Amino acid sequence: MSKFASLRLGKTSVEDIRKLVKLSPGIRKDDVIISVKCTQVPQEFEVGTYVFIWLGSDNNKGIPTEWKQGYQAIGKLQHINRGEKFNDESTSDISIEYIFENTFNRLDILNAAPKAYYLCSALPVIGLDDHSNQTIRLFNEAEERCDIKAFFSILSTLNSSFLNDALKIDTSWEEYLGWEPSCDIIENKHELENKVRDSFAHFMSLVNQHTSDFSDYIDLFEKTLSPYIAKLNIGYDNVFQILSFDQYNAILDRLQNDFEELDYLAKERENNGNKYMVWSCHRYYRNFLSILANSDFRANIDSQQKRSLQVISSVTSQSHTDYLRAMRTKPFLLLAGISGTGKSRIVKQMAFDSCPDNAVLRSDLTSPGNYCLIEVKPNWHDSTELLGYESQIGKPHYQLTPFVKFLAKAMLYPDVPFIVCLDEMNLAPVEQYFAEFLSVLESRTKIDGYIVSEPLIKADIFANKDYELKLQDDLFGLEIKEETTADGLQRLISGKLPEEAQTVYDILKQQGLRIPENVIVVGTVNMDETTHQFSRKVIDRAMTIEMNLPEGDPFMDFFANGSELAYRENPISPSLYLATETKASAVVENLADDNAEKTEWLKGEVAASLTKLNGALDGTPFKVAYRVQNELMLYFYQLWLEDKAADWEKILQTSCDQILMMKVLPRIEGDGELLEKPLEELARFCEPYSNASKKIAEMKSRLEKSQFTSFWP
Repeated sequence: MSKFASLRLGKTSVEDIRKLVKLSPGIRKDDVIISVKCTQVPQEFEVGTYVFIWLGSDNNKGIPTEWKQGYQAIGKLQHINRGEKFNDESTSDISIEYIFENTFNRLDILNAAPKAYYLCSALPVIGLDDHSNQTIRLFNEAEERCDIKAFFSILSTLNSSFLNDALKIDTSWEEYLGWEPSCDIIENKHELENKVRDSFAHFMSLVNQHTSDFSDYIDLFEKTLSPYIAKLNIGYDNVFQILSFDQYNAILDRLQNDFEELDYLAKERENNGNKYMVWSCHRYYRNFLSILANSDFRANIDSQQKRSLQVISSVTSQSHTDYLRAMRTKPFLLLAGISGTGKSRIVKQMAFDSCPDNAVLRSDLTSPGNYCLIEVKPNWHDSTELLGYESQIGKPHYQLTPFVKFLAKAMLYPDVPFIVCLDEMNLAPVEQYFAEFLSVLESRTKIDGYIVSEPLIKADIFANKDYELKLQDDLFGLEIKEETTADGLQRLISGKLPEEAQTVYDILKQQGLRIPENVIVVGTVNMDETTHQFSRKVIDRAMTIEMNLPEGDPFMDFFANGSELAYRENPISPSLYLATETKASAVVENLADDNAEKTEWLKGEVAASLTKLNGALDGTPFKVAYRVQNELMLYFYQLWLEDKAADWEKILQTSCDQILMMKVLPRIEGDGELLEKPLEELARFCEPYSNASKKIAEMKSRLEKSQFTSFWP
């Protein structure tokens, strides 16, 4: 079986690009070799791999190139000189095996073979975005929408001689030839349109609070664009049949090129009546598809099969899905384990992943503006280290902290996840410096669609005239000037705050500083003899995730999976980070809207399971109460939102397993006299739950060896 990769030639290969453009089409037998320099070349990229070569850009400014950008040739790797490290430059020598009749790009594919394109649209067809850098990516047919047969069908459609030439290049390619599109690829498309239209309407109601009914906007958007889309004869006749972000952009680009009357869609803003309604819906629909594409939270559209949300982590074997779902359940996480497993790095990576393309938030290439690292010190014994304090030293003022400034900054960007990393959180007693936050965290509730809390800092601090100017300066960089009056006294004068900052400060004066609903606090924790142990109060209020080295060969995986932290071209949607509910009662109400009978079953099962769990913990101080029940329901709800078609029994089983690992088992510690019998009972209770069952066996083993055990190794 052949191995395939995609190569995008960039600005360091301009001469090779010019050489390829001049070659005549067809099979090459003249030993044309190009040498390509790239970093981050996959280890699996080996001699004999076939390479589909894309002619990219010679600049990163969008300036047109002298050649058409797109696929031009097929090559074969003859030799590779690898750099010592993954990020070091490697040189690949590639022989040119075949030149296509015409250079072709995404628009050409969509025009000629839209059905085949969908089935291979997740292949690393990396040239679809015009960048100047050079990149090598392997094809992985095991992944969804990576059908190499469909890709070969595209090559045959766009190159009349390729079908005959393919076997002359490599006889093993016979297995990839002869693909035909199935007649059911776009089956029940009108049913699909209705579902997509309804989902999009719900999306618009969530992100735009200016009006409650967008039906006129959506109807006009659909009626305007659908006839033009049908004229393209690419297999679609309605805008809501287009579920691929890349496809939508390509089709809209073509519509604007082919039909002058639609050129207003490309404008920065269109204020003309009906055009505005279509223009704004177009922008919202593009964002809607972007969220689906970049969160991987989407259906297998053509086959109408549901699939689950997946967020891939290159740092740890544990999926980011676990972290994100825990954040949406409660915005306070503890990442605990041995030192050096990348706990603080993964927090920073999630900030990079979610940071929007905003010049202010991306001004620092090493640290995103929605990320704040706070290093906990061993001498922290009260909340002033985090929340600040009133001071009479010099002029009366309120001494702010980086934590408070970051919370105020988050209020300026309410739709962006802001992530605080409390590094080495248990170097000091958490209950002493974090008590106010823990208490206020439990006050979170949803009012008028927004999650609010009680204040961390009272409103009268921000309304204090003695403090106000300095607070505004410390929080938002207000330019403060001093002048001397006629009587020789100094007084402060200042300019006006920007409108957004003034709005936030007015809220602080009226309501105090509360926990913004877009703020997530993640504490990193090394559980060893040099740190303070967590009380049950802290664990009860956090979502605890154990991070240790994964099974297998983690030290070799470190070399293979290492990558630099960097901003994403398409940031992960904020909806994957931020909570939607805080109370089990709201979850029950939401679930019962469409699943009343199932919801009654769920309530009974949750109550029975927690009663049985407390029975296993009888005689210990580790019994659970309403908080665990509340967060079990919230966790179930987040899992259900990821895949509403999933079996509720399986969702509940996964939820119970995760809550046991995050909320219940970390509380348990003691000697044999206290825990010998309860651990036996817990082992029976946890039999249906794979992770919890494995952890209980580990805890029992430690108890037998040393007569003491805890969740932590």
